[in-house]
Amino acid sequence: MLISVLVTAYKRKEYLKQAVDSVLSQGDDDSEIIVVKDFPELDDYLMEKGIKSIRCERKEQGLRVYMGLLKVEGEIVVFLDDDDMFLPGKLKAVRDAFARGVDFYHNEFKLIDQNGNEIKRPNNRRLSRISGREEVLIMSKKEALRKLGSLHPIAVNSSSIAVSTNVLLEASEYLRKVTRNIDGFFLYSALRSEKPLAIDLRELTAYRIHALNSSITLARDFQSFLTERGEYLLLMENNWHIFQDMLKGNWAEDYASFYLEATKCLRRSMGFGETRLSECLGLVFNKYFRGYGDPWKIFLLTNMFPKFVRLYLWRIYWKLKVRE
Repeated sequence: MLISVLVTAYKRKEYLKQAVDSVLSQGDDDSEIIVVKDFPELDDYLMEKGIKSIRCERKEQGLRVYMGLLKVEGEIVVFLDDDDMFLPGKLKAVRDAFARGVDFYHNEFKLIDQNGNEIKRPNNRRLSRISGREEVLIMSKKEALRKLGSLHPIAVNSSSIAVSTNVLLEASEYLRKVTRNIDGFFLYSALRSEKPLAIDLRELTAYRIHALNSSITLARDFQSFLTERGEYLLLMENNWHIFQDMLKGNWAEDYASFYLEATKCLRRSMGFGETRLSECLGLVFNKYFRGYGDPWKIFLLTNMFPKFVRLYLWRIYWKLKVRE
């Protein structure tokens, strides 16, 4: 079973070699590495190691992955961001999981700083809501939703994700349209199949935290934060439209529709667009009945309050989460 490791690099050339070396150190002879990057450096090194290298100046995440997918020869695609690293045993764990009939895999990860030192934080493990005697849990996708309360914990961090190549090829028309939340796309594209998924509770990926993370807001003042976050939510809203269309007629279409409307409510609570109290409150209560969790659920309720109160709550979020 050939594994294709698809590495995407965004001007972070100082980390790329470490990422590639972490794959090579796995000692997996039945795997290939494909790098999609927007800079010429390290071409000689990659060629020396027999690694496929694709130059892409486009910023859209989906298009970059699509270009790499065209060169994939393996049955499984394992993703790695240029600033992250695989830990020992990662590829073997993926191979073992797919041998059990899954088409999607997600492993736990640890946080590291710019120098590779582990960052210890309370409640760091994102999958702590589920447990079992086994280190790798095989379950249906609906069961994963019930146990996690939301699919969010396994729809984050591309470097923890592996997907069947066939799943990605069947969703390629949607893949090319995705601008952000590419890790979410990997999971949602797999929801269209009836095969089970694998959740690996072992930390097999090192996720690097630094100022250039695409998920980190660099705003130094609150107004800049509102602008950046509003633009980000608009991009996410557009992506949820894509996911909703991709999942049409599937049980997960309802899940995508919920998060599409939830994202709209979040933007409204920040003052972008007309506030629709009844719609947003309906989503909050509907979430509990349908079992969809939302880490930002408090902000859906902020549509109940005057604008200055809503902005005050967002300011608290900015101070606690963005500037920490």
